[in-house]
Amino acid sequence: MRVDLGRRAARDQQLEVAPDPICPHDCSCLFLSLRCKRSAVATSAVSLFLLYIRNNFPRITGSNEASTTKDRRRYRDESITIPATGDERNCCFLTRIALISLAHSLLETRSVNSQMLQNRNAVIYGGGGSLGSTIARAIAKEGATVFLAGRRLSAVKEVADEIIDSGGRAEAARVDATNESEVNVFVDSVIRKGGTLDLSFSAIDYQVVQNIPLVQLSVEDFVRPVSIAMRSQFLTATAAGKIMMKQRSGVILSLTATPGGIGYPFTAGFAPACAAIESFSRNLASELGTHGVRVVNIRSGGSPDSQVFKQAIERNPKEMEVILRGMENDTMLKRLPLMEEIANTAVFLASDFAKSVTGVTVDVTGGTTAGLNYRVG
Repeated sequence: MRVDLGRRAARDQQLEVAPDPICPHDCSCLFLSLRCKRSAVATSAVSLFLLYIRNNFPRITGSNEASTTKDRRRYRDESITIPATGDERNCCFLTRIALISLAHSLLETRSVNSQMLQNRNAVIYGGGGSLGSTIARAIAKEGATVFLAGRRLSAVKEVADEIIDSGGRAEAARVDATNESEVNVFVDSVIRKGGTLDLSFSAIDYQVVQNIPLVQLSVEDFVRPVSIAMRSQFLTATAAGKIMMKQRSGVILSLTATPGGIGYPFTAGFAPACAAIESFSRNLASELGTHGVRVVNIRSGGSPDSQVFKQAIERNPKEMEVILRGMENDTMLKRLPLMEEIANTAVFLASDFAKSVTGVTVDVTGGTTAGLNYRVG
């Protein structure tokens, strides 16, 4: 009878495998750590397990799934013979077999345990849009249950179905983020279904009109994005904040763009909307921090792969080529952030890796708001 051990893996990795000086059987018990006797193992089981994993499974914490699968196949093919019944080495051998079983269990569960937002509930308003859906997918991929809200049920349901088909958990609902009653009913339903509300993020459309000088802009076009932005941000963030205060945990995220940080010509009502959101985020963070709730804003430089940019490029390809080149030149990195980068930032800020980050705007503009970058290059 033969069992998986992975000793050949240690040899192939050129690891030192020496006999334990106390063990009379020259069985190299757990690579110099196991102090074996006929009836007992004196060393801590936890320490032994960690040492065994380090030596026999050097790539167990890797993030490449293909590599992990290859490792499993290799460890499966490596074996040794079980000592005969009554052999004095059985006490050592059985300990090693137990540790190998734990190692393989860890291999099987590594991908689940490494998810940054496992067992959390996230609400995404505007989840049917290009950026909102990208953020929703990224959050779901990290283990959260995503509750998508939008004015068009078909759009958010399509995203929810995609997440479910990919192995995630998601639900969709028709919600107008500017309607106080609808927001409160939606948040209550999330609590009934999930028990907690761990993340709230609003990425709805503000119906912005841009590329018109302020002196030529109508008051309606100027006020509209400010009104939609602040009404939706206030309603969604405070609804979540009330729940999170009771939980004494949670994260509220918002999104702005470059005009929130600097003067930016021809951005009409979008610029003051961004500035107002950033101010609101700071103030809300200052009030909720003592309750264990974090509030953070993300400032994007504009993502050229978003639907807004794609539609503009389709309508005016030559004009947009010039505009995009200018926007890229305004950055320190000479490139604009893609939607995936914004989504990854949101995942990080929602996770425990950012548990001391609150009351700030995280700049993901490529350095646009930090200097006169057009003068370089």
